Amino acid sequence: MIGTEGEMARAEAGGSTALLRLLATTDLHAAIRDYDYGSRRPDPSRGLSLAASLARELGAAADCAFLLDNGDFLHGESNLAVPEAGVSGVIGAMNAAGFDAAALGNHEFDAGLALLDRAMALAAFPVLCANVLRPDGSTYAAPHAMIEREVVARDGARHPVRIGVVGLLPAAAVGRAGRAKLGPLRVEDPVAVSRRVVPDLRAAGADLVLALCHGGLDEGGDMTAIALAKSGLFDAMVLGHTHGLFPRPGPRRADGVDPAAGTVGGVPAVMPGVFGRYLGRIDLHLERTEGGWRRLRHEIALHPVSRWAEAGRIEPLAPCDPAVLRASRGFHRDALLAGAREVGRISTPLSTHFSRLGRCRATSFVAGAKRLAVERVLGTEVPVVGLTAPTWCGGRGGPMHYVDIAPERIVEADLRRLCPFSDRIVALRATGADLRLWLERSVSALAQLSPGELTTRMVDPRFPPMDFDLPDRVRFRVDAGRAALFDMQGRRLREGPGRVGDLTLDGRPLDERAPLVLAVTDYRMRGGGGFPIPPGPPLVETGLTARDAVIAALAAGRGAPEDPRIFDLGPVRHATALFRTGPGAARHHDLVADLGLERLGWNAQGFRTYLVHFADPLERAGRVA
Repeated sequence: MIGTEGEMARAEAGGSTALLRLLATTDLHAAIRDYDYGSRRPDPSRGLSLAASLARELGAAADCAFLLDNGDFLHGESNLAVPEAGVSGVIGAMNAAGFDAAALGNHEFDAGLALLDRAMALAAFPVLCANVLRPDGSTYAAPHAMIEREVVARDGARHPVRIGVVGLLPAAAVGRAGRAKLGPLRVEDPVAVSRRVVPDLRAAGADLVLALCHGGLDEGGDMTAIALAKSGLFDAMVLGHTHGLFPRPGPRRADGVDPAAGTVGGVPAVMPGVFGRYLGRIDLHLERTEGGWRRLRHEIALHPVSRWAEAGRIEPLAPCDPAVLRASRGFHRDALLAGAREVGRISTPLSTHFSRLGRCRATSFVAGAKRLAVERVLGTEVPVVGLTAPTWCGGRGGPMHYVDIAPERIVEADLRRLCPFSDRIVALRATGADLRLWLERSVSALAQLSPGELTTRMVDPRFPPMDFDLPDRVRFRVDAGRAALFDMQGRRLREGPGRVGDLTLDGRPLDERAPLVLAVTDYRMRGGGGFPIPPGPPLVETGLTARDAVIAALAAGRGAPEDPRIFDLGPVRHATALFRTGPGAARHHDLVADLGLERLGWNAQGFRTYLVHFADPLERAGRVA
C-alpha cells in the first residue's frame, strides 16, 4: 500500500522508516571486465567490474540494499572460445560482486544444459526461473527465493525485511528459433505461473515481491512485462532482454508505461541496458506498521558506469572493483590468449560502420562464405545466394559495437564479431521474388524520406542490426521514398510495391521467377527475425556454422570483395537524413566519400553523426565529405 502525501511526510519526519534499495544489472553477456575482447582493447564504458564498484557505493548509502541480475549473464563475446573457463570466470566474478539473486535469460541455454548446470552449481546466489519446466512439470531452476535482511530504521528500531524474488522468462524472449536450445524443457506462461507462486511467497512472510522478468518494453513487441505489472502481484520489477533503457525520456504510453515516473502499470520498474553499462536503481521508502512494511514512495534511476567526453573519449565514473578483477583474472588471461590466435588472412579492410547504407565488405564476405559452404554440398547448377546480418553494427550495443578489421591477420577475436552465433547453415529453395521479399524485410529498418525534408534518423533504432540480412553476389536499389513493407517484428504492414528494385546477380538482371538457393541459418529457418521463409522443407542442412564457413573460405584463399557496394539508396530529391555510426567510421574515408556524407560531430551517446544528402547525382558527385 502507498501512503498519502500527508502520511508520508509524517512518517518520514520521525517514524520507523527505512530506505530499501534494489540495484540491478541485466544482459551482461559475460562482460565481466572493462575490456572489449573483440577489438582487444580496454573499454571503460562497460563491465561488471565497474558496475560492482558503483553498486557497493550506492548500496552503502541505503538502509538496506540488494544486488540482482536479470539474465543473459553467462555467455558472450569474451568466452566463446573458452566456454568452460568462461563459465567459472563469470560466476566467480558475480560471486565476488555479491549478487543476492539472478534470473535465467534465454542465452543462458546457448551452450547446452550441462554447462548451465555447472554454472548454477558454482553460483553462491540463487539462480531463478519459475516458468521453465522439465518434462515432469518440475522447474528447471529454483522458481523463487526469499532474501531476508535486518534493517535499522530511522527511529533506531531493528526490523527484519523479507524480499521474495521470482525469476521469469517470457516465451517471446526465447522465440521459436531458441526453443531447440531448451532441449526437453518447456516454457509456461509467466503470468499464470506468477499467480500461483506469488501468493505462496506472501503467505511465507514476504514483505515485498520483486519480478526479475527477462523481457522488455519495446513498442510492438512482447507484452509480458506489462501484463505482469497489471496483475497486481509485484511491488517492483527489473526488465531486460531487449538491451533498452527504462526509465528514459519519452511520451507516456496508453498501456500504463510512464517513463517520467519510472513505472509500468503503476509498478516501479527499471531496465538497465546491456554489458554492465548501467546499474539500475529502485529506491523504496518504507514505513514499518503493525502489519509489516508499507511503501511510502519510490525513486527510479539508471546510473551509467562512464561518461562520454569530447571527441568520443570515454571516462569511467568509478574504479574497477578489486574483488571482481581478482576473481576473473584467469578467465581474462585465457580469453586474451584465445582471442589472439590467428585463423586466416585478408587483403581488404572489413567494417560494418556503413552496412545500413549499403556498403559492407564484412557482411558480403560472411554471406559469401555461407554460399560456398552450400555450394560444396549442392554444386552450382542453381545459383546460391548467401545471406547474413551485420550483427555488430551499433544499435543498442553502443558506438564501439562494430566490426573493424584491418587488412592482414584475422584472429579469433575478429571472427567472434564477424560470426557471433553458433547457428547452423541451411539451404532453402527460393526464387528471385522470395529474395526480393527477404531483402524488403531488412530494408524496412530504413526511414521513409520526403523530398526537401530532413529525417532525423536514417535507421529506425527499434530494428536490431541482427535482423538486417544482406546478400553476397547480389546488388539492388532501395527506394527510400516509399513506406516500409514490414515492421520490426517482421509482420507485413501493407501490400503493393516495396522498396527493393533493380536486383542483379553477378551483374546481370535477376528474374523474379528464376530459381535460387538461399544460404541462411537454421535460426532464420525456424522463424528468427520474422523473415518471409519460402515454402517447403530445407534443401540441405550442412551442420556447419558461419564460423566454420569463414575459416574454410580463408583456408581456400577466398577474400572479401574489393567493391563494398551492396545496395544504393534511390534519390529522393533534396532530402537529407542523419546517420549515426561508430567513431571508427572516420578511418574509412573511401566509404564516406562514396556515400557523399557530411560529417557533423558526436552525439551524447558517443556515436559519430553524418548528414546523408539525397540530391541530384551531379550535385552529390561534387560534394566534399
